[in-house]
Amino acid sequence: MLAARINAQLRGLRKERLRLQNGDAELKTAITNISHDLRTPLTAICGYLDLLEQENHTENSRRYLAVIRERTDAMNIF
Repeated sequence: MLAARINAQLRGLRKERLRLQNGDAELKTAITNISHDLRTPLTAICGYLDLLEQENHTENSRRYLAVIRERTDAMNIF
């Protein structure tokens, strides 16, 4: 009877571990997809920002571009 209870608990623990492993895999996949969804447009923004920075600007537009560059660089840490 004791062995049967231990075996039942082991089966339960194995099921729980498998459930947690599957959840972990799903979480990693979601994070990868979200990261890709953010990085793709961020890369495009940085490219256009590079082009904009090559143009002549007023003092205000240079300041605005500097803010945009700072914030995109902060987001593009990987």
